[in-house]
Amino acid sequence: MANEPDDDLIRELYARFGLAYYQSECLHRGLCLVLAWTGLPSHSFTTRSRVEERLAQAFSLTLGDVASKLEGVLPAELAGEIRTAVATRNFLAHHFWFERAHLMFSVDHVRQLIFELSGYADMFHRVDARVSKWSEPTRQSLGLTDEVLQDSLERTLVGEADEPLADKQAVRELEKKLSRTPTADPVFGSSLWRTAGGP
Repeated sequence: MANEPDDDLIRELYARFGLAYYQSECLHRGLCLVLAWTGLPSHSFTTRSRVEERLAQAFSLTLGDVASKLEGVLPAELAGEIRTAVATRNFLAHHFWFERAHLMFSVDHVRQLIFELSGYADMFHRVDARVSKWSEPTRQSLGLTDEVLQDSLERTLVGEADEPLADKQAVRELEKKLSRTPTADPVFGSSLWRTAGGP
């Protein structure tokens, strides 16, 4: 067929899908950081173990769960954009290929799909940038200055790495093993714990 897409165009379609999904993951990570930072005391009263605990808990949540927990924290307009991003991410993950597969057999339709996916990638990137800008004062107040972030990036680029955060399973195991007093954490609720002597 004269209008059939070639391999390069199909590869471009898959690449655009990957970019859109990657940008949604960046947004997810950014929101997890905001969730973990929310409610922390000032820099001088924050311990590494407390931050790691909150980060591990946040990273164990889905994008939708993180967005729900931040509903009352973020400005209403930004929260609305994030709800749209969650719906778009869910569409990409669960429905895009099934609902668009019949459009992969002509050049014009594949180009339309590439355009659609580029729009999704741009939207995720834009919302992520807004979240980063909104959370910058909190980040700075916790001692995560631009200099600290640059130093961390440089150490990462030369191959130095910190110990990875606990994954979802490790968080569950810690909840079972450690003796805790449930807290009334305004962000995570009673599922967060506070170890003896912790902040």
